[in-house]
Amino acid sequence: MNAEGFLDPLSSPYPATLDEIKRVFVDQAPFKERRAMIFRALHLFIDVVWETIPDARFWIDGGFTTHKTWAAPEDADIVAIVPVKKFKLCLTESMLPLSTLQHVTAGQPNTHTAKLHTFGGLLDTFFIPDLPAHLRTWDDTWSKVKGSDQKIVPGKRKGYIEVAP
Repeated sequence: MNAEGFLDPLSSPYPATLDEIKRVFVDQAPFKERRAMIFRALHLFIDVVWETIPDARFWIDGGFTTHKTWAAPEDADIVAIVPVKKFKLCLTESMLPLSTLQHVTAGQPNTHTAKLHTFGGLLDTFFIPDLPAHLRTWDDTWSKVKGSDQKIVPGKRKGYIEVAP
């Protein structure tokens, strides 16, 4: 972690186990209670995905992967990277509810929301095929630092985590 509470961008993505993530981003980080809840959802999400796609890997980012002292993380951001041949599984009835849904409209009752987060809002999750173009896009997006106003800080970069089977 650097002095601002971010991972160094030069070694990103950082390979980590779930035990290492818990130690660094729950046990050794501020706002432990909130982080523990997010971590339980993160762990369950990964376990559920691995039941169907055991060779998926995950990039984890967001406030959860920082040590910012001024605000508790709202959620963990996760990209499940799925082998191309298995990507259709992500669109099945059993897997779709695990994905963050944007611009969702439901029938009964008639509801509309700009974004639906999984696991009670504790996770912001996406599934992508393991293709270089997709990986470059997510790497570029997650390496950027947002300020307290949620705007990207030009020229500032940070790291993120990878969990693999």
